[in-house]
Amino acid sequence: MILGIEILILCIFHFVGDFILQTDEMAINKSSSNKWLTKHVNAYITPFALFYLAYTFIHNLTWHEIALPFFAIIINFLLHWIVDYNTSRATTRYHQAGERSKFFKMIGFDQLLHHLSFITIHIILFEVVNG
Repeated sequence: MILGIEILILCIFHFVGDFILQTDEMAINKSSSNKWLTKHVNAYITPFALFYLAYTFIHNLTWHEIALPFFAIIINFLLHWIVDYNTSRATTRYHQAGERSKFFKMIGFDQLLHHLSFITIHIILFEVVNG
């Protein structure tokens, strides 16, 4: 049951990081500027960092387990950056070409990849590694 609650919280934090904390400048420029993409991913990762900081204290992780939250944050950051690098460029092309169906399919694919990423990271690092 705890895993289900943790996944639900991560989904909420994903929404906050990927949509609420994303400014207009980030949304407009991340498809053409790695600087703005990185700013977006830094904002995105903030709720996850807070989650894993709380996770560290709630689960009373030992000194050798403390690296797991940091790995989760770093891996999520890198995967989000890579996914958005590709999908934001594709959505921009589809939007400019007026290809609405492809545009929305790419946005959905982007979200699917993000959810699969952070859920898989969490399960592997905290459920499989810790048993």
